[in-house]
Amino acid sequence: MIQPRVSVLLPVRNGGRDLLMAVWSVLEQSFQDWELLVLDDASTDRALAAITKVSDSRVRAVQDATHRGLAARLNQGLELARGEYIARMDHDDIAFPSRLQSQVEYLDAHRDTDLLGTRALVFDGSGAPAGLFPYRRTHEEICRRPWLGFYLPHPTWMGRADWFRRHKYRIPEPRRAEDQDLLLRSYAFSRFACLPEVLLGYRVGSSSQGLGIVLGDGSIAGIDTDRFRPNAAIRAAIRAELGVKDADVLLLFLGRLVRDKGVLDLAAAFALAHGRNPDLALVFVGPDEQGITADIRSAAGAADGRVRFVGYTQRPEEYLAASDAVCLPSYREGFSTVTLEAGACEVPALASRIYGTEGSIVDGETGRYLPAADPQAWANAIVEIASDPVRRSRWGKAARAHVLERFRAERVVMEMQKFYEHALAPRNVGG
Repeated sequence: MIQPRVSVLLPVRNGGRDLLMAVWSVLEQSFQDWELLVLDDASTDRALAAITKVSDSRVRAVQDATHRGLAARLNQGLELARGEYIARMDHDDIAFPSRLQSQVEYLDAHRDTDLLGTRALVFDGSGAPAGLFPYRRTHEEICRRPWLGFYLPHPTWMGRADWFRRHKYRIPEPRRAEDQDLLLRSYAFSRFACLPEVLLGYRVGSSSQGLGIVLGDGSIAGIDTDRFRPNAAIRAAIRAELGVKDADVLLLFLGRLVRDKGVLDLAAAFALAHGRNPDLALVFVGPDEQGITADIRSAAGAADGRVRFVGYTQRPEEYLAASDAVCLPSYREGFSTVTLEAGACEVPALASRIYGTEGSIVDGETGRYLPAADPQAWANAIVEIASDPVRRSRWGKAARAHVLERFRAERVVMEMQKFYEHALAPRNVGG
């Protein structure tokens, strides 16, 4: 039997109502070399009946009549898993289409990383977005204050199978803290990381019981508007560093350099646009995880001399402040916050009209939506916005006002705190 690269462990107890959607989100992944182990923990609602019509041999249901608990079921899954990587999710979560592919690509490129998470969107029982889990990217940031916990959402984990088997879940499990216990026991001997993309939807509440909780008015990201703001001094310094004149129109791509982000299309669009406006410049800020810098340069053609590459930065706000427009030409996204961070810096955005970008731009007021994989349409939009500084200024100011009104981090944090206080409050669960 051919071994899959990824084994997805999906435990379930009395979750039949939501299980099929979770399974379908795995079936619809762009990365298809996986197996899915649905680990039933003695459900009394016949949960596995929900997936009886799933006729995919990669989906394996594991069932017995004993209620063992989450940690024990996950350890059982580790024993049964055949994949090189182990991925986690719960029966009521939704894996966004590029989740597995993004995590596999990262782990393949970063052999020193043992465990990788992603950002996670919280949504309520009706499917309405409710907020984002707290986020830290690097091992040092994730583990900075271990006595207070680790910002690495458990259902987003993907790690190396041998690491999981060295650090199994504790039995008996700490109440509602099996993941934090594992991280606390292992962090000193491991390397963790978290992708900045939102690649999993985490459900709270029940659609049938009406227990969903919306944070604030349903805002789906929190932006630090003190960090992300206009800054004329930084703008001048970064443009000087890049060799870009003040009169030039600087386009920014901020994110991982992978093909699914549409970076080759952006380079081709830039080549077309630069032929019509030689004052354009383009900078790519982010790690090249597929070794495609040369391909991007080739796609830029004669305009290659006006393209810059910075690599990974911990100062994204400075490059946003230096730019005149942000470009996000992705084919697929979780919920990307880069357009909101740009808006906070009074920078308008051009973005593909795809699931993960909807709602982050007010079309025609803070930026524009464009078709993915259409360099000519993008070139036309770039030339249009480059030639109209008044519009850029108007859209930028409207974008910051939009972020301040709906997406400030302080508001989301306050509402998230209320959510946790409610979720962790003692309850009379009865018998």
